[in-house]
Amino acid sequence: MEDQRREWALRDKKQKQQNDARAALMRRVYEIRDEQIKFRGAENQREIHEAQQERNRILQDVQSFRDSEEQRNQGHYYYIFKPIYKPI
Repeated sequence: MEDQRREWALRDKKQKQQNDARAALMRRVYEIRDEQIKFRGAENQREIHEAQQERNRILQDVQSFRDSEEQRNQGHYYYIFKPIYKPI
């Protein structure tokens, strides 16, 4: 009877160790997953920011081109973007 109790105690102890190891592993898995989600979120924000900067740069280039064309064509009756015709 005493041997059986010791055997059960050892089995319970082994089961508890396995459960603790499983719980620790799952905590680590969830931590890694959380880090991955945060990293992806940061990458997405960085990509959005870079795309906005590129868009703003292109818009600035277009506006600069329009301004230079407008200055170049001042005094004429035509513009590259807004055609204006001399009234008859």
